[in-house]
Amino acid sequence: MSKDMLGPTIRALVGVPQEYLGTVADIANRLSSEQGKVWHARFAEAAKQKLEPVKPPKLLILRGSVEVALTKPHNPDEFFQTRTGLYVYDNFGTRVVAKARLTTAASRARLKRFELGQNMTDEQIEMELGPNHNFSDDEVCWVIAEMIGKQPDGEAGELLNNGYANLFYTSSCVVDVRWNADDRYWRVRTWYRGDDTWFAGARAFSRN
Repeated sequence: MSKDMLGPTIRALVGVPQEYLGTVADIANRLSSEQGKVWHARFAEAAKQKLEPVKPPKLLILRGSVEVALTKPHNPDEFFQTRTGLYVYDNFGTRVVAKARLTTAASRARLKRFELGQNMTDEQIEMELGPNHNFSDDEVCWVIAEMIGKQPDGEAGELLNNGYANLFYTSSCVVDVRWNADDRYWRVRTWYRGDDTWFAGARAFSRN
């Protein structure tokens, strides 16, 4: 190696992260071996290749839309009672049902359905959902009731039935709907927004 190349090479090696130094040493050993010319040709060809830029993982993945229609008048107090096939947490009753009114007529709700591409916080999810994604208390009640009504025994459908969360956001809380396969019921509860994460694979619905 000429003196002209030695300085730049040493400076380049100084900047190599420590975890890559083993590979650098392996390359140097191969280049100084009897097969050095062959290895040089291979390494030189590889160095000419352009790597595709690494794309950041998607946070929320749009999985189409869902249309939900009100098939009959919905009384939140009557529907959201724990019974066979449905377990309603007290916090859903106090945070949502207590404020929801009887719905006798409603326009069809066309919802966007998203899959979490990685673990995400409420803040991250809502930023991806965009403006006007919140459901009103009245609406989230009848929409969830209609969706559960189409999958009463945990059948496949718009709601995930694999134990993962189905998320609906209101102005005051996050509604978490899940199928419990062991006990054969839908579980409906709420959470306050926080820094905890929802697992990748969960589903989020948006009203926008």
